[in-house]
Amino acid sequence: MPQQQHTIPFRLIDGSEMLARRTGNNAAWNCPCDQAVPLLGYSDAGDSESEATVIRCPNETCGRRYRVVAPGLRQVPNAVVELG
Repeated sequence: MPQQQHTIPFRLIDGSEMLARRTGNNAAWNCPCDQAVPLLGYSDAGDSESEATVIRCPNETCGRRYRVVAPGLRQVPNAVVELG
């Protein structure tokens, strides 16, 4: 059976919202800096302070940081959020 793709919100720090895709406990999204390849991360709790689940845009002129948010580590994500 193929993996199912689900759309989830992608919330930027300025309050705007875009879309991300999740499958299992992972999510993928495009950084607004126009990074050519989508970013990919696995989920963690929204209140986590772990740097292990922070995804940083590899574009040297960007460097935005994100977290794939779920009820807990490696659970089904419900959003991607930009970190301050």
